[in-house]
Amino acid sequence: LLSKAHAIQLALAGTPNSWDAFLQHGLSVVTEVFSGYAFSAETMGREQMHRALLERTLDIGVGFDALKSDELASSQVAQLSLLLVSTTPQLQQQALDKGYVYVDWGSRFASEHALRHSNTAPPFLRTSTGRIALDFILEKGGACYLPESMVAPFIDSQQLCLVEDAEPWLRPVYLSYRKDSAALEQIKQVETLLDNSEPTSPFVLQQAGDTPPAE
Repeated sequence: LLSKAHAIQLALAGTPNSWDAFLQHGLSVVTEVFSGYAFSAETMGREQMHRALLERTLDIGVGFDALKSDELASSQVAQLSLLLVSTTPQLQQQALDKGYVYVDWGSRFASEHALRHSNTAPPFLRTSTGRIALDFILEKGGACYLPESMVAPFIDSQQLCLVEDAEPWLRPVYLSYRKDSAALEQIKQVETLLDNSEPTSPFVLQQAGDTPPAE
């Protein structure tokens, strides 16, 4: 339960992928600076987050799409580098044709992906969460686009390989909030902190990448 001693409470939500790729580390940075504040942190889909901001049940929403509304403001707070990784060394076309897992990195990614990879077979699996894709290919084999911060420990441990002829794919991360929010000053502080926060591998992923599974 939130303590009554906390004078200000901030409700923050992110899309599933924004948590794994960026926001988990960002939350650690923010809560360290905002001592004496109470936070709630949730995972929400894009539409749910948009609605919650408009209904004032949410102060801050983070995701890979800027939320558009007359009442809302959105700003870019990060840019992630998505890398095409595979469990075996192979070239891009091979990686996309067999065992490819499509991860939803926002609506713009979807349209760009359709143009960039128009001649490839349908993905073996679709998911809205990078962690699901990562766990799946580590267990079953395959390839997917994942943030550099997420895959770094697994590349270091040689559980994953970079697909050499695939270009990195830059994706912006947006913070959205109500323009007339009562917590506007605090929201702007969070925005500045996240803007200066470098994405790092979540601690649990660092641990997982340290020890490859036994054969």
